Amino acid sequence: MATLFDDAEGGLTPADFEVFAPQCWSSNQFNLGRMRAKARLLHLCAPLAALPEAAALTLESSAEVPGVWNGRTVREQWVYLLRPPELRRTLAPIIAARAGLAAGVREPAEHQRHVTAFVRLHHDGVEVGFRLPAGAVADVATLAARRRDAALPPALVSALSALPDALRLDDGPPAVGFAAAFDALQASTRADVRVAANLDRATVLAAGPALPETVRPLLRAALSVYACVAFTPDDDPAGLMAPMPSTPRPPAGPPTSPAVGATVHLTRGLLAGRAGVVTGGPGPKGYFKVRVGTLEVQVPGAELRTS
Repeated sequence: MATLFDDAEGGLTPADFEVFAPQCWSSNQFNLGRMRAKARLLHLCAPLAALPEAAALTLESSAEVPGVWNGRTVREQWVYLLRPPELRRTLAPIIAARAGLAAGVREPAEHQRHVTAFVRLHHDGVEVGFRLPAGAVADVATLAARRRDAALPPALVSALSALPDALRLDDGPPAVGFAAAFDALQASTRADVRVAANLDRATVLAAGPALPETVRPLLRAALSVYACVAFTPDDDPAGLMAPMPSTPRPPAGPPTSPAVGATVHLTRGLLAGRAGVVTGGPGPKGYFKVRVGTLEVQVPGAELRTS
């Protein structure tokens, strides 16, 4: 039976770029076009999940419909490789504690909270590369802890130096600018550290269904950087997985007895919730005399709450 996405197995089309024009970003009128573009991009990227460097990662994609996950604006379509769901669940409370609730509400999408190797479809072309967003606080803390005397880890320097020329950082060599870009990320003066190659629309359309062959070497190189930056449970120099120290509670003192004349509330029985005044006690069995209105009753101390 024919479906709306029967043509997903072809290459990207001009319409796939046009649905990301600025006038389309917040309009539901273009949802179907964005769904078709996403289906084609996912089909093209699916073989990339089988790369050896991606064996422990998961291929996922961003939302194509305006909603809470994207600020009700769809400027681009992301397909990305990132850590698997079970590890993301483990890191979720750590990210929430370090980034704060407001950051989680502002940037709830997964690719905004974890380091990724990505393919991004936008109005002018396709971008391929590595991205460390400011919201990936676990990965940012990990890389910061791996640095020694402000120097990048040797493995990361080696990976950056070996990147193909097409992968750039701020239009410059990544090996030269990465440390400064990371410092700016930590200082909250930039949104991400991105090492990427840009393929213009004409190049992507000319590649057609063979686009994965163009993307594959770029993504493999990006994954070499990913491996040097990403947090893993086996390499946790920031101690993110260390148990939180517990604060001992002070020993409980003896229960205090309400003094005669004190106002109390009864917590049990027919008079529960009513206020009264202590008129005597405690007796031998711990009972107090309490006047509730015109009625005087005897109540166990455990059933009294002082105001």
